[in-house]
Amino acid sequence: MPRLPATALAVLLAALSGCFSLGERLTVDDVSRTYTLTDLSFRPYGSALDAVNLLERVDASATDLELFANEQVSLRYELRGEDDRLRIGGTYSLKGDRVRLRFDRDARKVLDGLLLPRSIELTGQDGGATLVGRIDREEVDVSKFSDDYEGIEEVDGVLYVRLVERRGR
Repeated sequence: MPRLPATALAVLLAALSGCFSLGERLTVDDVSRTYTLTDLSFRPYGSALDAVNLLERVDASATDLELFANEQVSLRYELRGEDDRLRIGGTYSLKGDRVRLRFDRDARKVLDGLLLPRSIELTGQDGGATLVGRIDREEVDVSKFSDDYEGIEEVDGVLYVRLVERRGR
């Protein structure tokens, strides 16, 4: 059986590694910006229940997510009909085309209001201008989020998140 010289094998492996890229590699410069929340919806598994649009709960003009060059994150939002603008801090890290947000430990109660977990992994698109996520959630009390679901508790499903770079602000 013929043997491949080590140099030829190294060249072949290098060529193949470029063919199997798992997405763009994001840098801090790519994602250091302010994002607008364009989708935040919980979709129960199966087709018996409609999706819950959590964006209806927030004032879009007072809601954003900012990623800073020092790998800090700030989520600011205001619930409709309330005067307080809430701020949640944390950190983020990058791996390939993924952005992992980790919010502060004391933010759990505030995050629950948007059905967000404390740690979220998002995928960067368009050079980091868009971040999207699909987060499995269990035992969600959907009656907290809409009167249409009164009496319906402990529903499993997926939370969809989409953030787009805020422009012109």
